[in-house]
Amino acid sequence: MTDALAAAFKAAHTGHRFEVDCFNVGFTFEALLIAADGFKRAGSANGPNLMTAIRATDIPEHVMTGGPIKFDDKGQNNNIRSAVVQNRNQTPTVVLPESAATMTPVLPMPPWQRRTANRQS
Repeated sequence: MTDALAAAFKAAHTGHRFEVDCFNVGFTFEALLIAADGFKRAGSANGPNLMTAIRATDIPEHVMTGGPIKFDDKGQNNNIRSAVVQNRNQTPTVVLPESAATMTPVLPMPPWQRRTANRQS
């Protein structure tokens, strides 16, 4: 799903890099998934019906890191996970958790004056 979203973004926004905008794009896409999922189950945009449907959200496949999108009694998605991002070769890159990483982390990061693209790749 992430690859399809990246391809669609790149086709629509040729002057932007998905790797830079992916956080905003990913969370916006997931918000649309939640709204569409809730609307489909509610069968209408009726407020109370739609809210009941959204509270029952359970979306296992999505683009951001973490488990299924589900909401607790307070409306929080407790399955979302944090990611550690390092700027690698001028690109924000997920390095942890390992299940979502596209590169291994460089720890400790070299001081700014000693960084080169070759050392961080």
